[in-house]
Amino acid sequence: MSIPSPLQQAVEHLRAGRVDSARQLLASYLRSNPRSDAGWYLLSFTLDNPAQQREALQRALRINPTNDRARARLTKMAGDDRPAPAPPPAEQPALERRAPMAPLPRRRPAGPTLGFWGGLTPRNRRWVVLGTIAFLLAGLAGGIYFFTTLTRDLGSQRVAAVTAQAATAAWRATTGASVGLPPTWTPEPSQTLPPTATITAIPSETPTSTPVPPSAETAAEMETIKQEVADLRGLARQDTASSYLITGARVRPILEASFRAGGGSLEEVADQSRVLVALGLIKPTYDLYTNILNGLTDSLGGFYLPWSHEIFVIGSRFTGVERWVYSHEYGHALVDSHYEIGSAGVYPLCLRTTDQCNAIQALVEGDATLVMTQWWQQYAGPQDYEDIFAYTPPHRTLPDQFPPPYSLPDSSFPYEQGAAFVEYLYNRGNWAEVNSAYQRLPESSEQILHPAKYVADEGPVSVAAADLGSRLGGDWRMLAQDTLGEWTTFLILAYGADLSSQLDIAQAEAAAAGWGGDTYLVFYNDSTEQTVLAARWLWETQSDADQFSAGLQTVLDGRHRGNGVNLGRGQCWQATGEVSCMLGAGREILWLFGPDGDLVPQLFGAFPGFR
Repeated sequence: MSIPSPLQQAVEHLRAGRVDSARQLLASYLRSNPRSDAGWYLLSFTLDNPAQQREALQRALRINPTNDRARARLTKMAGDDRPAPAPPPAEQPALERRAPMAPLPRRRPAGPTLGFWGGLTPRNRRWVVLGTIAFLLAGLAGGIYFFTTLTRDLGSQRVAAVTAQAATAAWRATTGASVGLPPTWTPEPSQTLPPTATITAIPSETPTSTPVPPSAETAAEMETIKQEVADLRGLARQDTASSYLITGARVRPILEASFRAGGGSLEEVADQSRVLVALGLIKPTYDLYTNILNGLTDSLGGFYLPWSHEIFVIGSRFTGVERWVYSHEYGHALVDSHYEIGSAGVYPLCLRTTDQCNAIQALVEGDATLVMTQWWQQYAGPQDYEDIFAYTPPHRTLPDQFPPPYSLPDSSFPYEQGAAFVEYLYNRGNWAEVNSAYQRLPESSEQILHPAKYVADEGPVSVAAADLGSRLGGDWRMLAQDTLGEWTTFLILAYGADLSSQLDIAQAEAAAAGWGGDTYLVFYNDSTEQTVLAARWLWETQSDADQFSAGLQTVLDGRHRGNGVNLGRGQCWQATGEVSCMLGAGREILWLFGPDGDLVPQLFGAFPGFR
């Protein structure tokens, strides 16, 4: 069997020291061949972050457990002679999360829609458009929160709020050190093995199975919207994406197949749940699997798959709602054709910190949301308005429990905060300024929340991760080594699963706003079913650190029902088999979480200087 030429070219680039060229080649190749274990193995040599290196190697082993070179590299990175453990099951594929169409308020303008629209000033029209978008694009999964009414103050009010269902953070289980490419290694073709995990007995449809093409009439309408979006965006059409109109009945098979195709398993879902439980964002009884599936798409919305260049609009007819959604989805495809968002290290697998992946996704979604707004303002007709304002979607794509509090704001982040970020750039220099952001991607959610910091190139500060593995012992396995960022820090403070421990939103925003950098680790003991968390933040000023410390103290005190204990250092609490300790060292704040008062103090030694 012949060797795929891109892999051989990547090897040549690596041996010549052209790491960036190799990475670009491999990113492009893996987008089209996501189940190439050799491709993921080679990618590990192009990444600077050891956590990302391990993630690429684990992906290779999930695809092909017999890849001895990947396993040996993992063992060497671990720094011992023990065989590398079997890799954890793959995370769910990062299908483009598209917002569900949330129910609009029943209050409709008197008289013809056009008359109402024509009676508004351009500024007020913009708020009506953005208000409706906030309702129709805020949620990512299908369960719906009903949230007040659309505010139409003709002066300058923004929309009151959003609707949503859960989106789950993906945490990486990684550590290690870089090693060199074997000098004589040549990529060897190997049999691609199917994922070992089975989820449910459903048809073996894949996300890239050929759907029925749209009718000639619908295809013609799609062509018109493509030209309109290209004109608004100022980018030449390079149509590489296929477009489909699919019914809601096809969504679950596609979601299940996508989950399996990426190596997803219930074991991986369980690990993600453990991380979220430790952070206090969900309760242990919450069904995260259904949440994850819902997070891949939405109720009668749409999604774009950058790795397969496919646009899906969910609906039985191509009405005003579907046309509006299509302008958003084609905006993604158009930008992807010029700037290759599929190779940005976000889709389908986050190869960066989760916080930076969230930031890049906010750029991508904010871009498409602004395009969608402009399309509505310039091209939508009276019937489109009637269709959108009269639309009432089902409550959820797939049946789900009542979602946890954090899911509403988290799922709206790429759309609301992302749209505000892109609008900031657009107001500085039109679409050319937005385009430049794809050449210098945002590095953190902080830059999305505070666009001036992005413009000033104020990036996050690196915070070193402690060596907890050696202190915990071989019975503990790492579930996560990642970055929370300002956004998830805010969610922990304001939207924890324990309602009694939530901070006021304004207080939480102020406490998180001085974020400078962070890192967190989560370990799990399968035999005792216990979890350990260590989260370490660096704040911009001492005042910022003090403000966050006061907020985190309130959250932990509420979470542990006010049961303070003295464990020798810091401020500690213990309740229901859980212990939390908060320690400080100047502008740094440390949160340790564990199963009992004996284990947590053993970890203090990994953090010298904290009191």
